[in-house]
Amino acid sequence: MSEMLNRLETLIADRRANPVEDSYTNKLFTKGRTKISQKVGEEATEVIVAALGEGRTEQIRELADLFY
Repeated sequence: MSEMLNRLETLIADRRANPVEDSYTNKLFTKGRTKISQKVGEEATEVIVAALGEGRTEQIRELADLFY
């Protein structure tokens, strides 16, 4: 898992240094830290909701969204 997180970190750093048009990551960087923080909070809430009542597949999907 650490390898996956390392690759994700590299991808995000690359998007910041070399913006790609229509990149979701680039759009978040453009909107700033407040928007990024709101998005992280939203994704964390979805993980909690999935953990309380969804199946394993949905939990994994929501965790993947949070990691990204």
